Amino acid sequence: MKISNKEFNLSSEKQFQVFDITKTVKEHIAEENIHKGLITISTKHTTTAIRVNENEERLLKDLSKYFADIAPDGKPYLHDDVERRDCPNGEPKNTHAHLQAMIMGASESLPIVNGTLSLGEWQGVFFIELDGARERTYTLTIIGE
Repeated sequence: MKISNKEFNLSSEKQFQVFDITKTVKEHIAEENIHKGLITISTKHTTTAIRVNENEERLLKDLSKYFADIAPDGKPYLHDDVERRDCPNGEPKNTHAHLQAMIMGASESLPIVNGTLSLGEWQGVFFIELDGARERTYTLTIIGE
């Protein structure tokens, strides 16, 4: 049984941005020479998410609108009252991004079968930025053989 762990970085340019990281995930599986097992893709940030879905432009626009409706920026969130919290100078008012990330989730675990990531025809792996622009990190952890 082999276990590997590797971090990857990316830079977001917008507050809401979706990165298709499927190719990177597949390449990492190949580099590690894993034929069967499990890969977990996880974000290291509380205002980003990892999800599996379809990479279709209009769907991703719908996703952005959906989150703007259910957890809009600028509402009087308690977390955004930075004067009443013990936080560093320049702390952003980003409760909306935290709420959106909690709804989506911080990781996905997917099977590796016959040396490849087992996804459906239209599925891809996405890193979703909810509070950019920032430097971000995600981790790929493989358990397999």
